[in-house]
Amino acid sequence: MGVQGGSAGGPQIQGRLPNQSLFQGGCIVFRSKLTNLDVGIAISAPSPRVRVLFDNRNHATQKVILYVGFPDKESAERVYSWLITHGYRHYDRATDTGILKPRKAERVDGMNWEIKIHRPTVELVNRFIAKDLAR
Repeated sequence: MGVQGGSAGGPQIQGRLPNQSLFQGGCIVFRSKLTNLDVGIAISAPSPRVRVLFDNRNHATQKVILYVGFPDKESAERVYSWLITHGYRHYDRATDTGILKPRKAERVDGMNWEIKIHRPTVELVNRFIAKDLAR
């Protein structure tokens, strides 16, 4: 993960996702403020309802967690159901990947509910950012 340059839109954050077979060497690139939460942990807000947490404490791999916020429980449950029916998996502790059921928002300010996705694909991150920015 690195922060490159600065501009009116904020620094460019580039996070390399782990697990080459799942992410095929993908890279997330977007403009957003990067906030350090702890040593090796940073979070960004690339859009109003999306947060991306980068956990770099294990220097061999970087873990990425996607948080998507919703104003109400029904909206969160609808998106969660869509994800599950379209092949995304429930959270698996053994692999530390997958989607957790909607919960009260902890990371997405201004939202009441959120979905937490461990090790999302680059395409999924980009999809949520694009849909949110298109609102």
